[in-house]
Amino acid sequence: LLAAVNVDIISVTGGTKRNAIPVEASALLRVPSTQCAALDALASQFDTQLRDIWKSTDPQLTVRLTADKSQTPAILPTDLFCLLNTINQMPCGVLAIHPTCPNMLQTSANLGVLRTQERIFTLESCIRSSVQEELEDVYRKIRMLGIAGNGTCQCIADCPSWEYTENSPLRELCVRVCEQRYGKA
Repeated sequence: LLAAVNVDIISVTGGTKRNAIPVEASALLRVPSTQCAALDALASQFDTQLRDIWKSTDPQLTVRLTADKSQTPAILPTDLFCLLNTINQMPCGVLAIHPTCPNMLQTSANLGVLRTQERIFTLESCIRSSVQEELEDVYRKIRMLGIAGNGTCQCIADCPSWEYTENSPLRELCVRVCEQRYGKA
């Protein structure tokens, strides 16, 4: 988009909870009036591509443009580069599967909230792991991204690791309950 149309990005907002995958996002853009038709065509093409890719999991996905006469200053190109680079490098999704339980997630992260306000960008991620070292490693990577992006990183809520214990009385109880209720564990 940035290469095809002369566009300024004014703001970006998505998600409301760091521990959930966002269901909605929006961006406020400014384009010269001579490029509105080109932006419209690109948005329509992008909408078609995204609907095709996500048709089974997100059938309501849409890309739409609405006019706005905002005079808010645009995000500076250097700040935008830092923001996009940070988002692209954020650890996200399944990061590790348990080595002895291939159906069990070990470490994951998701970008749940993105907000821009003037020159302040807020990205909130939820990181989970059953291995303390992996949890700390993901925190370290995100902190380094903040520093590389000329920003800061805060750990707002620490979610402690929970090591998998194969011979746990609680695990055995859960297996029995699952077998009784569903016929399998």
